Amino acid sequence: MLVKIILGLLALFFVCLLFIRVLAKLYPFACPFKARGILENRFRRHFFGAAKTIEWVGVGKNMKVLELGSGTGFLTVEAVRRVGSSGRLYCVDIQPDMVVETREKVLNHNLGNVDLVVANALTLPFKDNSFDLAFLIMVLGEIPKSDVALKELNRVIVPGGVLSVSEFIFDPHYSLRSTVKTKAKHAGFAIVKESGKFFAYALNFRKIK
Repeated sequence: MLVKIILGLLALFFVCLLFIRVLAKLYPFACPFKARGILENRFRRHFFGAAKTIEWVGVGKNMKVLELGSGTGFLTVEAVRRVGSSGRLYCVDIQPDMVVETREKVLNHNLGNVDLVVANALTLPFKDNSFDLAFLIMVLGEIPKSDVALKELNRVIVPGGVLSVSEFIFDPHYSLRSTVKTKAKHAGFAIVKESGKFFAYALNFRKIK
């Protein structure tokens, strides 16, 4: 009896996930602020933690880095530590409440080399060739016009700079590796590194034009 109940709950979970995923594909949307707890759940911390993710992305010392879709700042503290005192991190999110949440983490950790910006991914408020690296973690599928966003990222990344896109399979906006690769190629990027496995992955691209 217990086994049947567990199997039934699992089936219900996957049906709900499928429904939300279809809805997210048809109508892309950012994770609502009221649901921000999803962004820092235990499952994510275990399989897709901040240290592992930032290592996949390739954030390093002295870099000028753009974190697009910073959300609650789950990755921000680790990313700021990786760039070091001579580097700088710019966190961009379209939701003001998310930026406020990230600011609290930044203040709690006494981090100074970070800028927090409320902006739309389709019109980034930065000059051409501004960043050594830009990364999106479970964000690309949330952007209604992701092709436009990737071209905008190409604009602000320096020639030869890196774009990193990571996905987690239980995210409703999950994008297949092949889809991300195709979109990035059309935006002027070439794949240089793949990390992760089935549940979570990161794709690093080089700006080629």
